[in-house]
Amino acid sequence: MNTNSYPVVIIGGGQAGLAMSWSLTQKNIRHIVLERHRLAWAWREQRWDNFCLVTPNWQCKLPGFPYDGDDPHGFMLRDDIVAYVERYARSFNAPLREGVNVQRVVKRDGGFTLFTSLGELQADQVVVAVGNYHRPRFPELAARLPE
Repeated sequence: MNTNSYPVVIIGGGQAGLAMSWSLTQKNIRHIVLERHRLAWAWREQRWDNFCLVTPNWQCKLPGFPYDGDDPHGFMLRDDIVAYVERYARSFNAPLREGVNVQRVVKRDGGFTLFTSLGELQADQVVVAVGNYHRPRFPELAARLPE
């Protein structure tokens, strides 16, 4: 087995990428999660110290990992969110590689080649879970819609 080749490569280690990783793990599908920064980086670095969610804790449910604290009607603070995401990744031993920048993905016969800061990786399938919070994407159709 080529260690640089995977059935699935997930780009992005946030909640969506980790949820996909959990699902693939449940199906015993070998994969890797590539995160450009560190796990929960945006929660750590792009939120103020006393930031809290605006949804109650009981609504924080990642696949296979419901809220596990003692205040279901409270609101998680930034550091609690980071700890929750870290516990989630550990709970199923997510195959996470932090600090990996994906520069380009090229479709090839039978799969994809990913050009990364680790070097080239091969994948049968690629899941893009990078999020669009800071960089919205609009479908081409949106440009043709009347105002």
